[in-house]
Amino acid sequence: MHKEKMTYKEVLEEVQKTNCVIEFVQKGQRSQTLRYFEAVCYNKKLLTNNPNVKNLKFYNEKYMKVFDKFDDIDFEWVKTKENVDYGYNGEFSSKYFIEELDSIIKKEG
Repeated sequence: MHKEKMTYKEVLEEVQKTNCVIEFVQKGQRSQTLRYFEAVCYNKKLLTNNPNVKNLKFYNEKYMKVFDKFDDIDFEWVKTKENVDYGYNGEFSSKYFIEELDSIIKKEG
């Protein structure tokens, strides 16, 4: 945990060093935060209070755990180091987005 402001570059440096990324969403929020994307891109475990993560493409119950209250958290799972692999192939990149958009346009055109 950090109390001072961090640049996003510093955040990503910390993500790369960690075993597990923690995501907190506000009550009623249904979408994921950047923490989900960071966990997937950097092959890190994700601990989240967002139950909708189970509906996302890269959800893997082995690497992503949802908690409702503090007592639900399995700290041994958080601490255990694993070789995480979501099979991510750049799907969140702007290049992939443009390729997908181009593919859709060609299909419709």
